[in-house]
Amino acid sequence: MSRSIRALCRVLVLLLGCVTLVAGISKAQAYGEFVDTVRLQGMLPNGAVSPVCFVVVAGEIGCGAWIALGCCGLASWTRAATCLTILFGGFAVYCWCLVVAPPTIPTGCGCGIRSALVYDWRPVALTNSSLAFLLVFASVMGRGGVTNGEGRLVGLAEGGRP
Repeated sequence: MSRSIRALCRVLVLLLGCVTLVAGISKAQAYGEFVDTVRLQGMLPNGAVSPVCFVVVAGEIGCGAWIALGCCGLASWTRAATCLTILFGGFAVYCWCLVVAPPTIPTGCGCGIRSALVYDWRPVALTNSSLAFLLVFASVMGRGGVTNGEGRLVGLAEGGRP
């Protein structure tokens, strides 16, 4: 596996980590608005909205900061990327649920990046699904490949053979 591919994957993970960190900070600054947006989406019971929103904001800020530290060599960036992948996977599942049972009125997506109303949740769900897949790919390729079950890294270019 070439160093340039690993470096490109790390840059991709760092970029997504920074975007997630900015989104988390944005949500923290307008926390009440974020909670109201999630409540209007109608997917969660009212009592669960605020705690779930808190976990999302903390998760975004935590994962984003962890990835920044990891890419600087101060933490495990692959573990941080795994956590970010799980976070985006959760966002994707939530958005696909909104595709199946959309809110009665158009609401914001609650992403912390854009404020437009969402009328069709499919593009939002596809975006989150694609980002989760991209993070899996970048995490595996960024560390050099996959393991062969014995803990030994195997490059994907060799077809998974040791």
